[in-house]
Amino acid sequence: MSASNPLFHERASPSRSLQYATRLLLAVALVAGLTVFGGTARVLRALEHLPLSALVLVVALYLLGQSVCAWKWSLLAGGLGFRLPFRFYWVTYLGAMFPAMFLPTSVGGDAYRLVALGDAQGDRVGAFASVLADRGTGVLALSWLTAVAVLWQVGLPALLAASAWIVAVVLTLGFVIPFHFRPRTGQRALIGRAVQCWNQPGRLCSAIAGALVFQVLLCLIHAMLGAALGLAIPLPFYFLLGPVSSLASLSPFTLHGTGERVAAQVFLFGLVQVGADQAVAFGLAYTAMSTLAAAAGGLVLFAGSHWSSPCGQSSAPSPSES
Repeated sequence: MSASNPLFHERASPSRSLQYATRLLLAVALVAGLTVFGGTARVLRALEHLPLSALVLVVALYLLGQSVCAWKWSLLAGGLGFRLPFRFYWVTYLGAMFPAMFLPTSVGGDAYRLVALGDAQGDRVGAFASVLADRGTGVLALSWLTAVAVLWQVGLPALLAASAWIVAVVLTLGFVIPFHFRPRTGQRALIGRAVQCWNQPGRLCSAIAGALVFQVLLCLIHAMLGAALGLAIPLPFYFLLGPVSSLASLSPFTLHGTGERVAAQVFLFGLVQVGADQAVAFGLAYTAMSTLAAAAGGLVLFAGSHWSSPCGQSSAPSPSES
């Protein structure tokens, strides 16, 4: 792997190493506590029902979903003037899952992608805007799915259901308003670059469609894991579990939001009378799936780093000139 890879741009400082160790310990402590709460022996027995073939299948589906996200990112970056082959976005997006394992939250990989794209074409502001747009379309799709999912669930706290709809409405307004009103700002400023996404509605709407495909696929992955563990839960429940799990993983308190995600899954499974042992087993299985997928992303990054080299790219104008 080239030394110019953003993964090697700087060594971790002692303070960052301490932060990483602290978040790792918090994640381990929280998950261990939940395991004891569910009954360690019962949790392990529940995990015995998970076939290896099912785990391999969900890892493959997750990587497929990440490939859809890479396509979505390439659309948004292309609309901002970046001229790079899809293989660059694919290698970088899947590869970003690996360094993200060592960063505080699930958005840690975004920083890796920002540096990689910014260095590839010498435009950090445009790269920031593309990553921001990619994350924004994902959150918007997630909010829509959550708002619909809460309608299917019985016994949800009223505050949770109302909050889901309020967030969905606010984010939808934030998406619609730029079609009719744009803030006056310089074309080179971050906000000015970000609103350029609305100059090509076709690309933007296609990106949102890609985000919806990924979120639905993620919910189906949750359902497949639940079925593999023998959980008799209606499919609509997983369309709430998936988005809430994703939101919980954004928490910065434990490494990659792992502890918060497992805690959220235990809470939600409790609403449908699933025991803590099975809920914790599900959380551990999902963590294993995401870890294996990140490791596969690391292999993609290692094997395909030469693909993502900007050498040989077309001599297109820089995004600030387009």
